[in-house]
Amino acid sequence: MEDGRKRACWRAIKVSLVLVTSLAFILATYPEVPLGSLGKEYVNVAPMLMLLALTIPAALIGTGITSLLCAYGMYTTILILGLVSNLSRIATYVPLSYLMGGTGIALSYASGVYVALATIALVCRRIGFNPGFREALPIQYFHYAWPLSSTY
Repeated sequence: MEDGRKRACWRAIKVSLVLVTSLAFILATYPEVPLGSLGKEYVNVAPMLMLLALTIPAALIGTGITSLLCAYGMYTTILILGLVSNLSRIATYVPLSYLMGGTGIALSYASGVYVALATIALVCRRIGFNPGFREALPIQYFHYAWPLSSTY
């Protein structure tokens, strides 16, 4: 990454992932806790919250890369990414909402996020941006497994 914009983008993505991934993991693991504080009738939507919480890291990565593409002036690519993401959501919305109700709607949103993430991976290759997800995953693992490891 010889370009400063790519470095800044990847640093912003890493910081965002470190700050938000733990909250997303907690929401995905225990969705009943925040919903139960709103009222007993909200606990029924826990599977929807779990699915939506699992999309948070992917959406963060997608937003960061989209900002980088905007900095490069690649507006057509941004349009294509938005179309791919939204068309996959639209295509899965009707069948999944009919079969699964609200959970199907959350699943169609999640499918759009992950289809966009796969498309973004292709775009990253095209612009020569290697985000280094292999390096980021151990950072997340050590952050959760040994929170005091930086003091040693």
